[in-house]
Amino acid sequence: MRPYNEKIWKRDLSEITSGWVAGRVPDAPIEDVLRASIGIRTEGYTHQSIFYYPEHGGFQGITDGLFRSLESRVRLSTPVTDLRKVGETWKVNGEEFDQVISTVPLNYLPDILEGCEDGAADAMRGLSNNQISCLLLALDRPEHPNLSWVYLPHHDQGPANRITYMSNYSPNNAPEGKTSFLCEVTSPGGGAYPGAEMTDEVIAGMERAGLLRKDEVLFSDRTDTRWAYIVYDHSFEGRKRRSLEYAASIDLHLLGRFGRYEYHNSDQCVIAATELAGTLLAKAGLA
Repeated sequence: MRPYNEKIWKRDLSEITSGWVAGRVPDAPIEDVLRASIGIRTEGYTHQSIFYYPEHGGFQGITDGLFRSLESRVRLSTPVTDLRKVGETWKVNGEEFDQVISTVPLNYLPDILEGCEDGAADAMRGLSNNQISCLLLALDRPEHPNLSWVYLPHHDQGPANRITYMSNYSPNNAPEGKTSFLCEVTSPGGGAYPGAEMTDEVIAGMERAGLLRKDEVLFSDRTDTRWAYIVYDHSFEGRKRRSLEYAASIDLHLLGRFGRYEYHNSDQCVIAATELAGTLLAKAGLA
């Protein structure tokens, strides 16, 4: 696991705790360990062996589907610049609300939350994350292995730590007779993203790994995203606990991977949002 973790976390591994493993890496049953030790193949972690994916629109199709039922009640392009607790109510940009749910990354919350306690503000601002650069590669290839994704742990396989066979998820993710790969490259949050040379380095590494040929690449498209992975450094647990306790003390509801700094996948985020909605509806006597 050393080369892979060095590649994805972009830090000396002495700075990372094992806290991120809980709930992410399965505890193998002792029966499976014993079977594997004598060469008997086991099923392992099967919760991702079957999953559903939008036929059209990519992963964004999930968000679009949720949004269609809420469109008349959602305001877009409305940055929150001022959040204040006034008695038992809240004011957001001067407008009054009974409850507030914040999905803003905790690092930014002290910048908009009036009167945020200094200790809590320091804890929030000090939480660490990694950002990500996603590279979509369009390939002139009619077919490829029946795979969902592949991890590339070794440094000679290029800077990408994982590639996803996007055109295997839906036939609409690439034109007929073509293939699409999504390649992920991490970097420390708040720093510079990899330079333009990243594309050539990713392609060269994947070619060395035997996953493509350079002459198959038709074009590439790149997206940089500031918030990707929570970094479990040695101060993480204390900072997170202080942040969540303060938010609870002022009745501010936090939600989302970076809104709460909980390493949730999208399905877990939806579950957490549904549970919080149920709690608030019950509190308001509407459940």
